[in-house]
Amino acid sequence: MGYSRGGNESFDASVNTTALKTRWKSRWRSGLIGMALSLLAGWVLLQPFQDLWRQVFRANNPTAGPSTWLSGLSYDLPIWLHQRRAATEAVVVEMDDDSYRKLDQKPEREWDRALHTKLIRHAKALGAAAVVFDIWFADDATNATANLASGVEQEFSQAIAEMGTGKVVVGALLQPTVKSEVLVSTPLLSTTNIVGARQGLVELPSGPDRIVRQHYTNASFPEFPLAWQAAAAIGRAPADPLPRRARWLNFYQHTEPMARESYYRVVHWTNFLPADAFAGKVLFVGRPPVQTPSGTSQGDQFPIPPMRWSGKQAPGVVIHATAFLNLIRGDWLEEMDSSWQSFLCLAVAIVFGLGLTLQRPWVAFWAGLFGIGCVFGFALWLVWHERIWFPWAVICLVQIPCALTWSVIAHTRWLATEKADLEEKLATSLSALASARARPAGGAGAEALVPPSVPDHTLLRCVGSGGYGDVWLARDLVGNFRAVKAVYRNRFPRAEPFDREFRGIQKYSPISRTHPGWIDILHIGRNDPEGYFFYIMEAGDDETAGQQFDPERYVPRTLAGELRRRGKLPLAECLQHGLALVEALAHLHQHSLIHRDVKPSNVIFVQGAPKFADIGLVTEVGRPGHDVSFLGTEGYVAPEGPGSASADLYSLGKLLYELSTGRDRRAFPELPTALSAGGADPALEEFFAVLLKLCEFEPRNRYQSAAALRTDLERIGVNGKFTRPA
Repeated sequence: MGYSRGGNESFDASVNTTALKTRWKSRWRSGLIGMALSLLAGWVLLQPFQDLWRQVFRANNPTAGPSTWLSGLSYDLPIWLHQRRAATEAVVVEMDDDSYRKLDQKPEREWDRALHTKLIRHAKALGAAAVVFDIWFADDATNATANLASGVEQEFSQAIAEMGTGKVVVGALLQPTVKSEVLVSTPLLSTTNIVGARQGLVELPSGPDRIVRQHYTNASFPEFPLAWQAAAAIGRAPADPLPRRARWLNFYQHTEPMARESYYRVVHWTNFLPADAFAGKVLFVGRPPVQTPSGTSQGDQFPIPPMRWSGKQAPGVVIHATAFLNLIRGDWLEEMDSSWQSFLCLAVAIVFGLGLTLQRPWVAFWAGLFGIGCVFGFALWLVWHERIWFPWAVICLVQIPCALTWSVIAHTRWLATEKADLEEKLATSLSALASARARPAGGAGAEALVPPSVPDHTLLRCVGSGGYGDVWLARDLVGNFRAVKAVYRNRFPRAEPFDREFRGIQKYSPISRTHPGWIDILHIGRNDPEGYFFYIMEAGDDETAGQQFDPERYVPRTLAGELRRRGKLPLAECLQHGLALVEALAHLHQHSLIHRDVKPSNVIFVQGAPKFADIGLVTEVGRPGHDVSFLGTEGYVAPEGPGSASADLYSLGKLLYELSTGRDRRAFPELPTALSAGGADPALEEFFAVLLKLCEFEPRNRYQSAAALRTDLERIGVNGKFTRPA
């Protein structure tokens, strides 16, 4: 603070476009935090935890499905929404209630193998390409002996041979065994009395939620899955039984995904079916839920994505048939490669984690919903057209909501900060207004103000005032006139800016006495009980009497006063003042400090020499992570804000423009009539070329140092010869 705080010209630049740009820049920090949070949430759910869950469940199920609810939902919902056509290459033959009753079979016992023999022969007669039994044929010793004695086994094997080599597939199980103290699994085949049939594992891979989503592939027995053996039976199995990327089931219609037929009707086909009923098709024989004396036997029932929200389950034989159809059609699903998932996670974090934070809450809300819709639509398109799925629910239900939540939190914090700033401005304005109303005009009756207590000084009259304090003309014990600035705590809404002002004076005080271009700070004092601090400065010249002080008529001489009295200054005087002020700024910048409010009213004359006043705004040069308060005066503040030495030089350029033209700084870059018409003094033309470079909108196009500016001003002043700045 110096002799004035700029009156109504001073303002917080947050109300203009420049301040808004600066505030947007400050929001990038919060945007980066939002991006990091969104990325972390997506990365944790997409990669490490998912892999960990797969490792945990691999012990019991080597092909466990998605490890989290979000991943499961990402796979299930597109399948559930997709109404695909029914499959025609396979027919499910059900060992249903009707067949149990009419064929006199018991649900709790093995079926009569003679019926299976008849079914195989009838299937051949009806044109079936292969028969697949989702049944493990395992008899106890008594039944096995009886079957052999009666010739049932021989007939069954004979029917298999008649069907064609490898055209019949029967079930097998994995049996845990201990070898060398290590638990391993080996295929447990159906009874060895069956000859000529392929054998395939009937196990189905279910995830932690028991929902079956993947093809069964065991690295130890890649060619043993039932669906694989069924595809091999008709010569249409894929070349790679153990693919690099897991195969995921691509289900067909929700209900009746493929044709179904009763076991009884096939055995007695002449009464029910045409001769070509199964031409070229593969029959899958299995058990649906059946009624028993003790209730409904569920058999091998499993939840699948198309039936997830209906509460129903699908027989295992239907799932095997679906896997078979995927293999022969080549239309199974694959999960998106993990590197692409990571890239997508990063892209979403950048777009939404960063982007939403820069928006207002309602804009962010609708943008987030739009983003969720786009991601979900992209996921459906990938599944339905490219047969690729990815954990989109992690993005739609975690990443984007996380970014949206952070954007609301960040915006709330900004509002709280802006509210505090507005309250501070309001309190300052009200305080300044009250002070102005309480102070009599023209100096008469100034004794109504209560002067601060300053040791060894007599305060004569208040000669200036600002939003935070008053300037007094004072006399010390030996009769020297001094200026005393008192800054009051009650004019600040909070203690922090008051303390910041005090620290600024402390930093500036030792520097002030090392250069003639700055008002000397002679002493600093603080009176906490009374709520103010003060500092003593050398007194500026009187407007008319110089250093001959008359306390009753004293008015400090400033550049603003010179402009009011004289309109504008000659070029030589502008150069003289400009060189003195640029020297002062160069000295300040060498100490990594900036002024922040260079303007004519803040330049005071002491013994005829111009000096910078209003030193309460002096602060450190802005550094990364160092916040410089956005203070200054409209029209003088650089477009990027007052945080650099370049911004001080910009303000100096506006000051010199006013001195040389007599026009308001807001009129820049309007030129005097003589310059516009041509034929003006070459030195004046070159001087205005310097001003144009000083006040460039882009900081990189301005003078980068006070030393470079001083050199050009000196060259104009010496001989008028000057090379226009590049």
